[in-house]
Amino acid sequence: MIAFAAGYLVHQTPDNDNAQEVENPIWREFVAPNGRPTLLVLGDFFFMYERRQDGTPGNFFRDTKINTPDDFKQIIKQDPSFAKRFVPSDFTYLRPSASWGLSQVLSVLQHSANGYSLKLASQFTVDELKSNNVVFIGSFKTLYSLETFLHMFGLDYTISPASFKVRTENEDTAQSFSPTDLKGGSYEKDFAVVAKARGPEGSIVLMLLGFADSGIIEASRAATDATMLETIKARDTGIAPRDPFFFTLVVETEGLNQSVFKSDIRYFVRHHSDSRTANQRLSDTSRSR
Repeated sequence: MIAFAAGYLVHQTPDNDNAQEVENPIWREFVAPNGRPTLLVLGDFFFMYERRQDGTPGNFFRDTKINTPDDFKQIIKQDPSFAKRFVPSDFTYLRPSASWGLSQVLSVLQHSANGYSLKLASQFTVDELKSNNVVFIGSFKTLYSLETFLHMFGLDYTISPASFKVRTENEDTAQSFSPTDLKGGSYEKDFAVVAKARGPEGSIVLMLLGFADSGIIEASRAATDATMLETIKARDTGIAPRDPFFFTLVVETEGLNQSVFKSDIRYFVRHHSDSRTANQRLSDTSRSR
């Protein structure tokens, strides 16, 4: 999967006669006729390799606090000797949740006549927002340059300790979430984030985020699940068929071995798409499987 994704760009354009619009506000702009193609960005991890005394590459190495080339440069500024011991590598890695999330999203995009393509986050450039809508699937640590756009969703995160905040548009309040706050059981605990906004150059950006596999898997499932949409509609009566549907949704998850057993909606905020006030929170709705 890694070699496939890193090697080249995959392009798919369904037959227009078979394309059909999916009646789901989350995906409306992605599947609407004569829309932009979708660029699917999979979050991959930044690796280094050890520099041997003779200058040749040694073992691959990963530091969870170094997730981009810019992070690497910052470390060197603080500790110049680090560059003598480690060198950025073109080796990368995808978690299983990236493949699972991709299969879920493709089940929707196959109905689009606009086409779609695939890239790793480490390969993504901001210029690609000029001609594509973007769907990101991965962890906060693998955003690379897409991290620049988290403010569009009211999101801010830290690696250690793992946590993130969601702010309302006027930034007068913020809700914080941290997987370390979740206690009990032997399952993996995480938070899934589904966030959609209008990005630069008129593009639409959809983020499917988590810290661990269970969060990313649940974010992908929630974004493509009609049941989730109906739950949101029941609470947000302002959703109309013609409205741009921009929002940030947080779901608490519990799972094991890339399987999610339980998910509870913890937060939902509707972003402004026009002059109307559109903030709303879901706090007590839960779904268990």
